Amino acid sequence: MGKVKDSDLTELIDTQIGEAFDKSATMMTNGLDLLNLLDLIDTWLIVSGFRFQHELHDNCHRFKIRLEMEEKWCKFFAAL
Repeated sequence: MGKVKDSDLTELIDTQIGEAFDKSATMMTNGLDLLNLLDLIDTWLIVSGFRFQHELHDNCHRFKIRLEMEEKWCKFFAAL
């Protein structure tokens, strides 16, 4: 990932990843609403092995994802 240019990363996210994520999310849930999306993110993080915390207080979801990766991965996840 360190060798990927920021512009190439943005293009990849815009043209490939975002669309694939949306299609997967729609197929794996009963539509792409906020609660289904949060559940999908939670499941994806567990399966991917990321260290994270999912807190739920007063119907407010908060994800704390520990990325022990470089800045470009942060940009990647922010774009999703």
